[in-house]
Amino acid sequence: MALSDVFSVQQLYESPSGAASLKMYYGETTAHDGADHGTQILAEAFDVHFGSAFLDLLSDDWWLAGLICRKHAVLPQPQHRLDNTLQVGNRVGPSLPANNCIQIRIRQQVASGKHDGRIYVPGIPEGQTTIGTLNAGFVTIELAALVQKMGNTIAELSAGTGVWSLGVINQTILNAAGPGNPKDWVGAFALSTGVTGMVIIATQRRRQTKVLATAL
Repeated sequence: MALSDVFSVQQLYESPSGAASLKMYYGETTAHDGADHGTQILAEAFDVHFGSAFLDLLSDDWWLAGLICRKHAVLPQPQHRLDNTLQVGNRVGPSLPANNCIQIRIRQQVASGKHDGRIYVPGIPEGQTTIGTLNAGFVTIELAALVQKMGNTIAELSAGTGVWSLGVINQTILNAAGPGNPKDWVGAFALSTGVTGMVIIATQRRRQTKVLATAL
């Protein structure tokens, strides 16, 4: 793995009542050979890799507004942003409130389980839930499809050599040097050893995400 290359991809969600986001971290396990910055190459490959997998979980009163890819380690690169045009969720019907989310756990084996990663997918279709849990068919089809894609590596487009693998950032290691000092992104990154979609609906307490893009 090219440990100097640690990236994040932040997805931007919008609904009539507000906005949300989720972020995943990737290590470049095989160096890319494209002429563009790694942030642009990964952003474009990520978008193609996941296709409609996130939209298939999303109620049609939500939409994916775009994504931002950043590089965090060693050699700086400009962030790259992809804006989507009206990528509306594929599930018909109203959603649960934005802070009721699908929790997806990203496991690692470098530290204890409390350092596993988690992402929270908003916009759950109300019709795909029963008393605080996701319906079985929704879990075994739509959620399982997303989990599988998360567990697979992302390959550079146009037959490029780049490969990115999902991972987890250990916040304790990342900030060990203290405020005002460089963050240890390389030391804090651990490759994922598995991804699990949780059946019980999670309530996420978070600050409101600023709307960064619009699909309308």
